[in-house]
Amino acid sequence: MKDRLVTLVSVLAALLVVLLLFAPRTHTEKPISLPTSEDSGNHGLKGLKAWLQREQVPVLSWRKPLPSLLRQAQLAENGHVLLLSMPSLEKIQHHEWLALKLWLEQGNTAIMLVSAFQQPEWDEQQDGGLEQLKHFFFKRYGLTLDTEELTGEDSSSQDDSLSASVNRLQENIHAQIPVLKTLTPDTTLFSPYKVKTLTTLAAPGLLAKKPDFSRTDGPIPVVTLLRFDDDQPAAWLIAHNNSRIVILLAADLFNNTRLASSDNALWFSSLLSHLRNESGTVIFDDYPFGLHDLYSSEQFFSDPRLYQTLTCILLLWLSYALGYSNRLAPVREKNARLTALSVVDVMAGFFARRVDAQQLSKALISHLLSTIAKRRHFATEALALDWLSQIQRGENKELHVIHQVLAGQKNLINTFSQSDCFF
Repeated sequence: MKDRLVTLVSVLAALLVVLLLFAPRTHTEKPISLPTSEDSGNHGLKGLKAWLQREQVPVLSWRKPLPSLLRQAQLAENGHVLLLSMPSLEKIQHHEWLALKLWLEQGNTAIMLVSAFQQPEWDEQQDGGLEQLKHFFFKRYGLTLDTEELTGEDSSSQDDSLSASVNRLQENIHAQIPVLKTLTPDTTLFSPYKVKTLTTLAAPGLLAKKPDFSRTDGPIPVVTLLRFDDDQPAAWLIAHNNSRIVILLAADLFNNTRLASSDNALWFSSLLSHLRNESGTVIFDDYPFGLHDLYSSEQFFSDPRLYQTLTCILLLWLSYALGYSNRLAPVREKNARLTALSVVDVMAGFFARRVDAQQLSKALISHLLSTIAKRRHFATEALALDWLSQIQRGENKELHVIHQVLAGQKNLINTFSQSDCFF
């Protein structure tokens, strides 16, 4: 009973330790919505993916680094459209931009959804992803995206009173709150679809930065696709060699919240009709936002199936530990290992008249054979007895006595009184 109690306490302690180590941490904060094809939040693109699938447009969630696009044998070589959202959680490296450029030159298209007029929660740089474009992408095409602040009121003429400071603070706060804005197509490129207006959320303070392109390395065709009501551009189409790039500074046009607004979905259909061929696939670049085909510790430990499996294993272990019985063990003969203490115990029992001479004789012979087997590395006492038979000389009287004792025909006490000891 004591052993059962110790086992139960040990199992419960081990179970508690495992639960403390592997139990998922409870997060009180609201999860951040990310622009991935699996996210159903405000910023997610799951609705766009589901809509394309209903329209029988091939879609693919890409969960590998961008260089692996060049080694993908399952897709056609060209005619694909890649959706990249910026800013990304994981920084896009120099070699990834180079691989993307090579992939685009094969005859593919990239639609870059840049949150230039919003401040997404995952944006650590607070630049809306513009810096990634400036430093790693546009320089390869001889283009630079410039932004400038609208000139405000001269600081020398500002009112320093308390009420004026409060008003300026309120204006700054309101300037960071996104409001609904209207976009209109700037080209008749998509006129067959009769796209009139699109809607997006944009912060007035971020709209104060007017993005524009400046050519630094020869002429590259740049077509403005969308403009705000104040004639400020919001999207461009860049064509270079066989590659085409759509820069869209209103990244929320196709997310789960805004896709069904105005003509947003219709305009995306017109984009695909001009940029994707019949065998092309719409590819969602989910890798920079934590969706990996390779091993990811965060994804592994956040998977509920891991904890369900561990729970089943622990419950089975607990039921086995509590329900285990020796009756369930396989039947086998108990092999008592003789030691010097065993001989002393038998001798003491003999002198105390608890053990008769025959039992004492068998114990002494067994101890002798066990000692020989141990020192000579024999597997059994029978092999030790065979070894004794081989080394005996003369008439083998001693060996004959051993066989008689083991057969129960003689004891060593009477033998010792008649002959010399052979031990």
